[in-house]
Amino acid sequence: MDRLRCGAFPKERPSDVLRGIGISSWLHGAGFTGTGENRIMGTVRVGLSEDGRPVVYAASAEMGQGEQTAFRRILADALGIEAEAVTVAEPNTDVVPDSGPTVASRTTMIVGSLLVDAAKEMIERLKMRLKESGEGDCRYERGVFRGDRGEIRFADAARRFHDIVVEKQYHHPPFIQFDDVHYKGDAYPVFAWGAAVAELKVDPVTFETRVTRYTTTQDVGKAINPDQVVAQIQGGTLQGIGYALYEKVQLKNGRFDITGFTDYIIPTVTETPVFDVKIWENPYPYGPFGAKGLGELPFVGAAPAVVSALWMIFERPFTKIPVLPEDLARLFSNEESMERC
Repeated sequence: MDRLRCGAFPKERPSDVLRGIGISSWLHGAGFTGTGENRIMGTVRVGLSEDGRPVVYAASAEMGQGEQTAFRRILADALGIEAEAVTVAEPNTDVVPDSGPTVASRTTMIVGSLLVDAAKEMIERLKMRLKESGEGDCRYERGVFRGDRGEIRFADAARRFHDIVVEKQYHHPPFIQFDDVHYKGDAYPVFAWGAAVAELKVDPVTFETRVTRYTTTQDVGKAINPDQVVAQIQGGTLQGIGYALYEKVQLKNGRFDITGFTDYIIPTVTETPVFDVKIWENPYPYGPFGAKGLGELPFVGAAPAVVSALWMIFERPFTKIPVLPEDLARLFSNEESMERC
């Protein structure tokens, strides 16, 4: 760094690089801000097919985030059956209710909570119909209705009473209040949290910058699908790294200066760092099995961690803040400071 400061050629060896470590901690609200969710009043419907399979009717669009898998797992767990037995209808607005848009880190938490409520009502209505048909009082455990006259599997009961349809509409828990006039109160029903450490290297001649390792822990409430959660965190983080280092859009004469992916640079697999992802589960009692929103959380903390690492390299050594020799040593791939000019 001393050589760089003095204007000398900043490398003694081709392998010499500057290294930085940055940290960030952040939060992100789940669902629409303020009274947004109460205005949307998202609705979900659960029906039964003639062959006894529960069917999810929701307007939420699958965009690669694994929503259909999440819906299947949530409803299946709530009903005590296998996820493979659940069908998710095409989100065609001719046949599905308005569940609200697939934005605002809301789909799993908001729509998923409605699926849990719908499953509970579906079980109760099936128990009622079984009783009316002469089966007597039944209790329901792990996909089986058990009564005085024996056991009936969920699929068999659903085939008999496939005309049952349950709809649920979302409203915030009563203790979540927001004043749209004075902007006071609970902006979100719950927040998800994250912390990260970004490690990067910079070539002091070309200034090529690459994030080499990214360590993060993120609070998702409850991981409905742990593998999917890790993938979401990795993908959102990589998008945040792109926002910090690669993507640039400007206006020229009222037009954007990019024409497509040929000149709009996004990170690819070659720019992907080594990820160390840990899931923290701090359940939210009004989410499905405790799940919170995750969609945007990974993106939020990535750029601050990267910028923090760059600040360590390029800003801190030039300020009046005392810099310890071991701090300078860590900036280089070799463990010695570059020769002073």
